[in-house]
Amino acid sequence: MAAITRYLWAHINWPLLGWTGLCLVLGLVFKKASGRVIGACERLWDRVAARPAHVVLLPAAASLLLGLLSLRIAGPPLPRVHDEFSYLLAADTFASGRVANPTHPMWIYLETMHVIHTPSYVSKYPPAQGLVLAAGQKLFGHPWYGVLLSNAAMCAAVAWMLLGWLPRRGALVGGMLGACFSAFSYWSASYWGGAVAATGGALLVGCLPRLGSSPQVRHALLGAFGVAILANSRPYEGLVLSLSCAAVAALWMARRRGPSPSTLLRKVALPAACILVLVAAAMAFYFWRTTGSPARMPYSEHGKQYEPRRAFLWQSDRPEPMYRHAEMRSLFRWVRREWMTPWRLLSAKIQPSLALYFAGGSLIGVLVFSPWLVRDRRFRPLLGILLVSLTGCALEEWVHPHYVAPVTGVLLALQVQYLRHLRTVRALGRRVGQLAFWSLLFLTLSAPLERAAQRFLHTPAPQDWATDRQRLQSQLSRTGGKHLIIVRYTSDHNPLYEWVYNRADIDASPVVWAREMEDNAALLGYFRSRSVWLLEADRFPRWLRPYTPKGSAP
Repeated sequence: MAAITRYLWAHINWPLLGWTGLCLVLGLVFKKASGRVIGACERLWDRVAARPAHVVLLPAAASLLLGLLSLRIAGPPLPRVHDEFSYLLAADTFASGRVANPTHPMWIYLETMHVIHTPSYVSKYPPAQGLVLAAGQKLFGHPWYGVLLSNAAMCAAVAWMLLGWLPRRGALVGGMLGACFSAFSYWSASYWGGAVAATGGALLVGCLPRLGSSPQVRHALLGAFGVAILANSRPYEGLVLSLSCAAVAALWMARRRGPSPSTLLRKVALPAACILVLVAAAMAFYFWRTTGSPARMPYSEHGKQYEPRRAFLWQSDRPEPMYRHAEMRSLFRWVRREWMTPWRLLSAKIQPSLALYFAGGSLIGVLVFSPWLVRDRRFRPLLGILLVSLTGCALEEWVHPHYVAPVTGVLLALQVQYLRHLRTVRALGRRVGQLAFWSLLFLTLSAPLERAAQRFLHTPAPQDWATDRQRLQSQLSRTGGKHLIIVRYTSDHNPLYEWVYNRADIDASPVVWAREMEDNAALLGYFRSRSVWLLEADRFPRWLRPYTPKGSAP
């Protein structure tokens, strides 16, 4: 508990919290002036939230504008994490009109993290994120535009979900919170964020109150579409959320008089089943093309070939495979050494959930104001869904904040609801709840902006490997011709900094990255028409020189 307290203490944004407290004190001292300001804000909010279309479209438009602003200031982000390169491979594959790429003849030299090379050359991850990135690459020339579009879609889906659980004003508040979070978190500053899964989760949870009151075919189709997105973005977490939503729907039907069974069958079950059957067939086809089996995911195939660690707490580790490259062996041994201890596993699950990732720390607020929320009968299902989903994530060995992306809409709904409860608080004969509501809303909206300013003002280190990789590749691309870069690592190389990643069509790429092995004759013979360069990744400054075998004079 002391460690968790220290972690929270270190991650509290004290300057913004101080400014919020100052606003609260000034509002209490200057009661009339603060009342006029708050009244004007609330009238404007009411006018904007007058139509449901405004509630849905305004957060999406805000996310797009903020994303384009960040693009204008900082440019598209550089991939740095293994997962990002893997997703970009999927995007390049789909943008090329292929489901999978054939195994390259020199795949042993091109082997890398989070990618399978046999029986096909594909990303190990589910295809939804890759499809979104491919849309950005195909339509606008860069995969990051897919991130931008997915963030906007998430904001619209979350606002639509909140309209089923909250009044229009509350739904608009939640949608704008989602817009600020999506535009200024690592979800928009990388290629492995959780906006796609958050969209699927919002569509599914948003259908619950609508189908419970007056079932419509379009709501059933949207719910099934949400399940399809979850199955192809975060399959395990999506399954947990889907089962919890199904349990809530079953309890509602058992406890109160609702639509007749024939109505549910005709307007809900059959339309949803049609969508899910088509999606299941498409997924089986994708699995067959990538792994050779319609029932085997690329993720499972990658785990069989490379990963000795277990996926869930109840599983046992597999025997370590025979790695062909020391860097890959170092990575998976590092994972087992650093993370496979009880304390690290516990901290890895608790810290991301409590570290102000979701809309300025909504989970912390939900915990603090949980007595109010438990007494609110309408929101008990959302608390149950959140508890089940977080428990499901706790059973995984490895957890990142975007693993719980499917419940982003649930977190925002609960956050807005406790803010609405806070708004009704009266003390000392004054309505301090209104002041506290607007002060906390200011804090929540400002926290992502402050994180964005830190990111924009941050200057990469002179020896930043991702910047150097992009620089070297751009230089060779501008010179024309085709090139092969052979990467030489030292024995103490950090496996988190991986240089060897390639595009989907390797032979057509102007620059190919490969690993140096003991015998490189086959690699040099296959790419004999290319200029061959050597990169010593752990030697500074990094530069390219004509390739010479290890031990030879340069």
